[in-house]
Amino acid sequence: MKRDAEKPRAQADTMQAEVATNLRSLQKKALDVLDQEEKIRARLTHIAEREMSLKARAEILEGKERTLREDQAELDAKTAKLQAEVDRLRARLADSEKEGGPPTAAMEEWKRDVENRVKIIQKKAMELLDREEKLSKKEEEIRALADQLGVSH
Repeated sequence: MKRDAEKPRAQADTMQAEVATNLRSLQKKALDVLDQEEKIRARLTHIAEREMSLKARAEILEGKERTLREDQAELDAKTAKLQAEVDRLRARLADSEKEGGPPTAAMEEWKRDVENRVKIIQKKAMELLDREEKLSKKEEEIRALADQLGVSH
């Protein structure tokens, strides 16, 4: 009889040990799930911060690109204006030479003055073209950077 009474007790002890093992296993799995959730939250936070940073960079790049386009248009207008002035002065000089016959001292002085002005205007035009070229290169760099960052133009 004692043996019969011990059998259910042994079964109960075995079951209790199994329940304790299962409980420890479930607790470990719960901790693992909590760790994974924490890692995922940290990753999502990092992604959100990175996204905000990229958006800010995109806005900055778009502003710079807008400025470059405006500067480019301004430089184009100035270059065209200066070239028109050069053409006008050359035409005026050619007309004066045709009408006046042999140049006088005053005419020579005026001619030198016009030539000097033409040289100054040409120099300014070249400076504007150089600046325009630099701005174009900068625009290309900004576009390349924008492409790298995945920002649309």
